[in-house]
Amino acid sequence: MVSLYEKIGGKAKIVPAVDLFYRKVLADERLKQFFDPVNMDQLRSLQAMFLTMLVGAKMKYTGKDIRAAHTGLSGKGLNDDQECLAGSGDRGRSGCGDHEAAGRNA
Repeated sequence: MVSLYEKIGGKAKIVPAVDLFYRKVLADERLKQFFDPVNMDQLRSLQAMFLTMLVGAKMKYTGKDIRAAHTGLSGKGLNDDQECLAGSGDRGRSGCGDHEAAGRNA
């Protein structure tokens, strides 16, 4: 049985997707403040590792859980919508509490 990881093209597709995601996030004036002074190379690597594990590759994610990773950012104005961000804009909000909006916006 072919895993989702293999179906989507593996590392060759995940790494560029993560890079594109963070380019868009860092270009967004509302979001880029949350990534200063984050080591973006390390974050990209951890995000790619997480996504790789999520889509079925045999890899163990070793980064922080989402709550621990975002601790302290509410002081910068982080809210639940931004914390659940899975794409720039309103897309990708499944799992963020507004499942109907996620379906309409996907």
